[in-house]
Amino acid sequence: MPSAVAILNDNGLLGPDVLLSHGNDVTREELGWIKTAGAHLSSTPFSELQMGHGYPICLEADFLPFSSIGTDSNSICTSSIPAQASIALQTTRGRQMAENMKNGTWDGTIGAKAQDAFNLGTILGARAIGLGDDIGSLTVGKKADIVIFHGQTPTMTPASDVDPIAAIILHSSVRDVQTVVVDGVIRKKNGSLCKFNVPADITENAKNSISGQEFFEWKDVIKLLRDSRLSLEAVKTTICDEDSARNGLIRSFLEAMMDASRAP
Repeated sequence: MPSAVAILNDNGLLGPDVLLSHGNDVTREELGWIKTAGAHLSSTPFSELQMGHGYPICLEADFLPFSSIGTDSNSICTSSIPAQASIALQTTRGRQMAENMKNGTWDGTIGAKAQDAFNLGTILGARAIGLGDDIGSLTVGKKADIVIFHGQTPTMTPASDVDPIAAIILHSSVRDVQTVVVDGVIRKKNGSLCKFNVPADITENAKNSISGQEFFEWKDVIKLLRDSRLSLEAVKTTICDEDSARNGLIRSFLEAMMDASRAP
């Protein structure tokens, strides 16, 4: 298949406003184009591995400065950023060991560190979307985007006493997140999600029994998610043959890629 990076670069479209998703097959030459253009990459390790797209590249030494981490297809995998960072860290280390064994080399290191994985979800992520001056680290003048982990939960203690960053990346789950502050507004407190305001234009268009509410709680979100799932299931079972739809989508994608490869 033709390279998306090459197509963007050849047409003068690769720039600092471009954030490339996945990039599992990006070459060293293409990485040079990304670096020159000021573009960035966003790995989503769980979905990439689960759907067989290839290994995440975000913690490869050459790719790390231009990478970030995110979530994708959260219907099939977790949306936890620390969990995404953790799986990227372990697969990167595993790949390095496999290469060492294949080549008969040994350097006594394990490669990427927990700090590198942590940075992907904080300051490197902020830089990747052009907001490094506003978010991504705890600095005076930046927006107050803060996640506070409870360090004394069964999963976090005593690792949090020794290395808090390693505890977050290697041990934490969403259950350990005690407080979340977004732009100075508390969204989670004492381990529970807070009520939140919903703009009127969203609720006015929602076809559900809680339409029109000014504030939502988590139980309301659960109902919306369940209603959405049931409506999609109804569509799938009544008007769509899943195998035909999947095959048609893949065929259309491959045809479009072939057309792109033949373009002058």
